[in-house]
Amino acid sequence: MVEGYGIVFKEVIKMTFKSIELSDLELIKKEYISYFNNYEEGEWSVESVSRKFRQLTDRFDYLGVGLFSEGIMIGFAVGVLSQFDDGLIAILNELFIVKEEQSKGYGSLLLKEFEKQMKNNGAFRIQLESANDDPHKKF
Repeated sequence: MVEGYGIVFKEVIKMTFKSIELSDLELIKKEYISYFNNYEEGEWSVESVSRKFRQLTDRFDYLGVGLFSEGIMIGFAVGVLSQFDDGLIAILNELFIVKEEQSKGYGSLLLKEFEKQMKNNGAFRIQLESANDDPHKKF
């Protein structure tokens, strides 16, 4: 586990990073569905999110990092290492922060930890594909 700190309303909150697997993603499934269905016009169901989470985690060279506040997961970053002729590239497949914790810098903290762990596993570059719409412009 790695610890980090976030500042919310001038209050210091201890954050913990932890490697995560499929069972850990189950802890945040409800928030994931709620966010995408209510704020991004999604039509996710428990079944479709369960399948997506399995697809994200059941992969060779998978790496998942969860961000926890007081023991509760508030976000995650998941991806894989992909071999190229000149080395390993990290591919960030999903970055998610629960709605109530967005715009507080937690996504940036999580991304930095994900990058660090991927680099420690041999990646020399990170790639991300993102939708080209207003909610995703900052990526």
